Amino acid sequence: MKYFLLTITALSWNAFGLDLIPHTDLLTGDLQIVTAKMKLNDRPFECLVDTGARHTMVQSKFIKDLPVVGTTTGGGISNTNQVTELVNAYLKLGEWEIINATIGRTPRIPFECLIGNDFFMDKHFTIDIKKLSVKTEESESQGYLKLNVYKSEHGGHFGFDVVVAKNTIGTIFDTGAASTVVDLDFVKEHLEHFLLIKEINVTDGNSATIKAGLYKVDELQFGNVLLKDVEIYALDLSALKAKLPFVVGILGMNIIKNYKWSFNIPESSFQYSKN
Repeated sequence: MKYFLLTITALSWNAFGLDLIPHTDLLTGDLQIVTAKMKLNDRPFECLVDTGARHTMVQSKFIKDLPVVGTTTGGGISNTNQVTELVNAYLKLGEWEIINATIGRTPRIPFECLIGNDFFMDKHFTIDIKKLSVKTEESESQGYLKLNVYKSEHGGHFGFDVVVAKNTIGTIFDTGAASTVVDLDFVKEHLEHFLLIKEINVTDGNSATIKAGLYKVDELQFGNVLLKDVEIYALDLSALKAKLPFVVGILGMNIIKNYKWSFNIPESSFQYSKN
């Protein structure tokens, strides 16, 4: 069994994730994310643990001398078409390590680094926010639910179906998102299930202003869990849906933090229990 430890960090500035910045402060209380200590070529970093990121990303200024091995564009809900350079580096996260990881180099992240799914896509592991730990598992996946796994060259995404507004939608599991997000078009199509709290504008990865909103949805269900009157953000997820057409939502930390999660990525299955 291998593990690494987490730190819970409170946010009051960004409910949406990478490159999405509210024009006004809408938040009534602190939002939470999780960070962890990582070594990159033996240099220590405090990184956002971001299961919504396809692969690990590091601010350019820390790895500016590493040679470029490729490029990638876009990703997530940032709606950015800017090019990100890829470099190779040694990564160590607790007892986990990648000898020759391919990571992104960018100046556009609000942390020193993001720990992405290149660490998780080949593992059976448990995330326990209450115990502040992530550890590998060796037991078989008995009684597990179906997990949707979307692999890419250097990482990918994973998530599961949830029922929102009496419709089953695909989501990605995103510890880098402080709040749960649902596609704005979906919300507009099922407005009878959503109560608008406040309309907002956000700035996307191309510095364009897009409409969004803070809503309360009457019900959100996964497995045998039924949550009522859940606050969600409605955003334009067209950039994400272009790559993952079946994904209509992002499960964020406002829900994730309340459960212990066990994911078996190779077997496309997961379990959860109430913390």
